[in-house]
Amino acid sequence: MKRVKNLLCVMIAMFVFSASSYAVEYSLGFSVGGGSPIFRGEDDFSKTIDDVISGLDGDPFKMEGTFDASMDVMVSFLPYLALETGIGYKYSSYMRMGSGTGLLATTLTGSISRSELYIPIMVRGQYEYKIGVTYLSAGIKMGFGLSDNYLTITETIGFLGGIQSTIESSPISLDIAFSFGQEFKVKQNHFLGLRVNYDLNVVAPYAVSDRNDPKEGTFFNDVDFSHDDFSVEFTYRYVFGRKG
Repeated sequence: MKRVKNLLCVMIAMFVFSASSYAVEYSLGFSVGGGSPIFRGEDDFSKTIDDVISGLDGDPFKMEGTFDASMDVMVSFLPYLALETGIGYKYSSYMRMGSGTGLLATTLTGSISRSELYIPIMVRGQYEYKIGVTYLSAGIKMGFGLSDNYLTITETIGFLGGIQSTIESSPISLDIAFSFGQEFKVKQNHFLGLRVNYDLNVVAPYAVSDRNDPKEGTFFNDVDFSHDDFSVEFTYRYVFGRKG
């Protein structure tokens, strides 16, 4: 028992010495970039609407993309370990539009819009050398929806105007986030870099209760998919109080 106590004291002393040798660093970072949404699920809405619109005459139009911007604070506890948090904004969208000719001209538009503020909480493993820092980060991003509707279908038939169906946005979503990045030291306290992100959606950004609402018709019945995002960002980070 005495040996265990002595070993514990040695371990605590080594930890205290290590922590005092490497002062805690604080840094402020900014990032901006873009990419593409990625949808997963057997009843993937994007595939469903693609099939419907592709059956119309003419060449269907498709547009998709992700915009991501954030401000983060990073706290380095040890030379190889840090915690990232802050606030960000993400807009991830998908739109498909087609038209048909016949007795009555038909235009069908299907769109997804994920617009939200998010708070990341990520653990970062990093290795710093002469020219900069290489790192891997993993954690969660909690999103707070900003738009009313996540999914919208608009069908215009001749002069009858638009027939619209929607699924509302969920107030809260959750992603498991992974990032890989490289920062280059510009000056002692300034770093510029690139960051590759993949956000794996685990709590849907749409209102699940809307899927089988009778007022929405049958188009959305049993729709169940996840909305991931892939993005590449330019980053800037300033380290406070760095002396070397």
